[in-house]
Amino acid sequence: MATESSRPIRARNPEEKQQRRSEILKAAERLWENTPYSELSMNQVAREAKLAKGTLYLYYDTKEELFLSLLNEHLQAWFTDVQDLIKAQPVTSAAQITDVLVASLRPHLSLRRLILLLSTVLERNIKPDSSTEFRRLVRRNLHDISQQLDLPPEVTFRILSHLYALVLGWHEASEAKSISYPANDQEKPKYERPDFETEIALALRAIVPVLMAEQTS
Repeated sequence: MATESSRPIRARNPEEKQQRRSEILKAAERLWENTPYSELSMNQVAREAKLAKGTLYLYYDTKEELFLSLLNEHLQAWFTDVQDLIKAQPVTSAAQITDVLVASLRPHLSLRRLILLLSTVLERNIKPDSSTEFRRLVRRNLHDISQQLDLPPEVTFRILSHLYALVLGWHEASEAKSISYPANDQEKPKYERPDFETEIALALRAIVPVLMAEQTS
């Protein structure tokens, strides 16, 4: 087991503590790539980060708090990408908004997986203060995006709420294990597993124009 002495430099100032938090999150994410969340323990994270378990608990009280922090890190990166895409080109029409949202999700597979955890595990087990702070950060980013798109905040919220629901459903459907069929099986289905990006884009192209039209009706 790792001990305090296994780390030559102890985090003392804010910069070092932030670096330590980053190392812990990276360790947790590495483990999560091959270990189901339900089987992943704080002991494993401590070993992966080369920390004593007691040191890990100085930064995160529970596994849920740790993964909420990891989710927040990925979510903030996604919000930044969305805003950068909006700045890079005019985004005024429903089609352009859809294109930006679909493109923004491409590099964020970990965020899609973490959103599944948020809805099934994290929201039920994190401290109220942590939940409040998380939602405050989300609202702030929603406000910033609304200003860039020149949309009322409530319209942006509804668009991204639909996106959230679509990500939950289509990520799970697109990542589901395929059923194996014998090569000569006459009942083998002709369709393939759904493509996440294709299905998200199809749904948003139908939803976003309706939501934008409602604000002028």
